Amino acid sequence: MEGRETKRHTAAAGQPACLASAAIAALCASGIDEKRRLTKQMADRWEARQLSLISSRAGHLVPPQRPGRPAKPDLVLPHLVPRRSIRSEKGMIALLHAIAHIELNAIDLALDIIARFARLSMPRSFYDGWVMVAREEARHFGLLNDRLADWPDPGHPRCAGVNSLGVGGTNAHVVLEQAPERAPSEPSDFPCQILCLSGRNRAALDANSAALADWLRANPGADLADVAHTLKQGRRAFDKRRVLVAETATEAAGLLDTRDPQRVFTHDRLGTAPGVVVPGTPTVLVLPGPPRELQAMWPAAMASAVVQHAIAGRTVYHQETVRIFGLPESGLAETLREAEGVVAGFADLEITTCLRRGEVEMVTRYEPHSAEAYRRLMDLMRERHGSMI
Repeated sequence: MEGRETKRHTAAAGQPACLASAAIAALCASGIDEKRRLTKQMADRWEARQLSLISSRAGHLVPPQRPGRPAKPDLVLPHLVPRRSIRSEKGMIALLHAIAHIELNAIDLALDIIARFARLSMPRSFYDGWVMVAREEARHFGLLNDRLADWPDPGHPRCAGVNSLGVGGTNAHVVLEQAPERAPSEPSDFPCQILCLSGRNRAALDANSAALADWLRANPGADLADVAHTLKQGRRAFDKRRVLVAETATEAAGLLDTRDPQRVFTHDRLGTAPGVVVPGTPTVLVLPGPPRELQAMWPAAMASAVVQHAIAGRTVYHQETVRIFGLPESGLAETLREAEGVVAGFADLEITTCLRRGEVEMVTRYEPHSAEAYRRLMDLMRERHGSMI
């Protein structure tokens, strides 16, 4: 009945005869362009003093329970709206739609206030203010709608100006220019890439792995080095981790599908970075991170099934550390050159030296059969530098 009365009153006068009926007509419009047109027409006529506040023919009209809206998109409760990252195309579309939705609601809010308070004896400035709000919100929606339209390529970088004008006189102005085309990445120095994935829980990790596998299959020519860099530097790391090594996008997608435990390492967070095992001869165990984290990560990594499988049957190395105070590295190097000539089996010792805060650290790794060579080396070291060791 309300809809028929509104239509009959508007049609009888050709145009709404008062502010109340004009606001209700715009409020009931379901088409967005029609709502904007009727809102602008109402504001123009009110400011030109062509509308009374309320007429006798509109006295019985009341605003609708719900404003007119397009049939699409569907309205859903806030908790049913899916969460999306604005880094994705769908997420950015959802954000822009949400902003447009706010502007549309602001138009309806201003129109509803005008219609509901038209019967009250309010100062004209009250209605002037809400008419201005309705006009401005309709204009804002139009600006946003225009910006969402295709922007033809002008043949040069697109530019846009943004102004923010504060009531207190503080204004901000920004000019944005279209980002240049991204230059292709340089070829990677490594034939294989380490891909790192994570998730809040195992289900999320599996879902992320499946999504990456689908993307890699759809983009077999993708630069795997770029993919690895984005996964490591552009994604937040969660507690559940998965790491694999692959040469091509197709190989990586296959590994993510099969999750071969010898090629794909799934584990809980060990440190600030996940590790990876590359089986073969020699076996490579990569544990990136600062020394204080590596010390805690090493026992857990060595005890894992994938590492034990990779090193099964291998020789167990002994490792000894010697710290020498007050001896320059050149002095240690001279002693090691001497040992090379007088210590039998010296070539079987793996020796690493490091100068740290005034002391020289010598780490020696050797197989059990080289224990005698290490003993003779230490005899020579004590003979030459006994007081410093």
